[in-house]
Amino acid sequence: MTSPPLTSQIAALSALENQSDDDHTRQRLAALRQQTEQTLAEVHDLAVALRPSVLDDVGLLAALQRHCQVFARRSGVEVACVDLDLDGERLPAEVELTVYRVVQEALTKGIRHGKAAR
Repeated sequence: MTSPPLTSQIAALSALENQSDDDHTRQRLAALRQQTEQTLAEVHDLAVALRPSVLDDVGLLAALQRHCQVFARRSGVEVACVDLDLDGERLPAEVELTVYRVVQEALTKGIRHGKAAR
């Protein structure tokens, strides 16, 4: 897992930043700490995008609805998420993850290559 080493690095950079007597060194350490914090946030976002916890917690439909809402908000493209009605039954975990990733990729490709507006 990447998070603990990055969190430790942030704490170490912060400690060094607070101990430094040199303004230039303190500014460079602050910049490195901020960059590491940004990297940690991006790693978290990537992990959630690849395997959202909502997929495990409440299932494929809720995960897809949330992804479509976030995607629509970020892209400005209208997205319709249609329930295929599986009568509340869950698909195997690997199938749900595959379907989720296919929908992610389809939405991205639709905008990037198809210039979709809806």
